[in-house]
Amino acid sequence: MTSTTTSRTYVLSLLLLGLAVGLVVGMFVGGAATPSSLGDVGETLRWVTPALRSVSDLSEAVTIGSLVFAAFALEAKSKAFTKTVSLAASASAVWALAGTAYLISTYLTITGSQFSFEKSFADQFY
Repeated sequence: MTSTTTSRTYVLSLLLLGLAVGLVVGMFVGGAATPSSLGDVGETLRWVTPALRSVSDLSEAVTIGSLVFAAFALEAKSKAFTKTVSLAASASAVWALAGTAYLISTYLTITGSQFSFEKSFADQFY
């Protein structure tokens, strides 16, 4: 493993650790970790929904930031440009998946219904 790969892994690990710690602390300080008095959606949705939102927001920031950086700071034929655009492509895929999962978890939280692969669930969704 090269020192560049090691430093990237280190930075990514710190970023994800900070995201996880911030999420847990924010959930307890803000009171979202405790069941709501209006109706509890369950332990899983209570923790998964904000986590998916955090992943979606982080991948959104990486996508937009790297595209803006590539557009204004890098030459189009450079190796750094290619790597930055590849990072943006990967982050946009994570953004799409996390955003879709967040949409579904928010729907389940609001309606109180259970997730299923049946047609009736899809019909309710739209």
